This record gives sequence, structure tokens and C-alpha cells, in this order.
Amino acid sequence: KHSVVDAKWSAFEEVFYDFDVDSVCMMSDEELEKLMSERRIIRHWRKINSVRLNAMAIQQLRDEYDCFGAYITHYPSTRIIDLWRNLSLRFKQLGGISGACFLRMAGKDTFILYQDVVSALNRWGAIEGDAKSKFARLKVQEAFNRWMDESGRDLCQISMILALSID
Repeated sequence: KHSVVDAKWSAFEEVFYDFDVDSVCMMSDEELEKLMSERRIIRHWRKINSVRLNAMAIQQLRDEYDCFGAYITHYPSTRIIDLWRNLSLRFKQLGGISGACFLRMAGKDTFILYQDVVSALNRWGAIEGDAKSKFARLKVQEAFNRWMDESGRDLCQISMILALSID
């Protein structure tokens, strides 16, 4: 749950060297295992280990794109689901809507497929059912692209309008 993560975020920052990528990459298995007894953070091995693995993924992207931000900005809004997919392949714990939430927090324009948005997409005929399959997400991207062209609004704005359009 994002509320649990938010409540423990400052402790995560502290134990992971303020998320300094190079420092986190150098953390040993022993240091990570020791965090399993740290009550201020979520004590789940895959989540703890994912921080180091994700720092390593950021290092790789820095090598490829000169900086992590360049990797994110490389994707236009019209292909945001491609970025979601690549984030879920390269990073741990960024599947589902977590990738989109991360992008929104990082300042990248994206929609988020919360249930209200999916319900509105169904109501307005963009999709039928959930938006989990690759085909359904392509249909969602097409709808958002069309609405961006028609309205001049960003993905984030359209997403919020959809979420608020449900009775």
C-alpha cells in the first residue's frame, strides 16, 4: 500500500543513504540483511533488495543515456505505456500502477489506471473490462492520444477528468 510506504519513506531514505545511487549499489548483502530487523522500514526482503537492484538499474541507464532523467524524457507522452513496460522490465517493484505513480511523482506526464479511470474508460467506450492486457493498454493509449489531440490537455489532466466523470 502506498500509504504504508509514504509513512515509512523518511526512514527508507535514511537507511539507504538518501538514495544516493552509487552508495546504495555498494551496499553488501549483509547490510541489506541487517535492515530486515529495522522496524522503521518495511521489513520485506524483496522490497529491501529491490532498492539496491533498482540503483544498479539506474547506473546502467546513466551509462546508456548520460542521466536517468534523459531515459525518462526519451519517451513521448504518446508512448507512455511503452515506458511503463520498460520500467517494469528493468526495475523491481514497479509493475501494476507503481510505474505510473513513480513517473507522476518524478514529474513525467502520465495517466494512472486507478479504478475510477478504468471505469470511465469503459463508460466512454475506450475499452471493455480491465486495462491489464497489452491490447487493452494500447487501446487506452490510443484513446488518451486522441483526447490529447482534441483537447490540448496533458495525460495527467485527462486522467483526472476521467476519474471525476464517474457518478
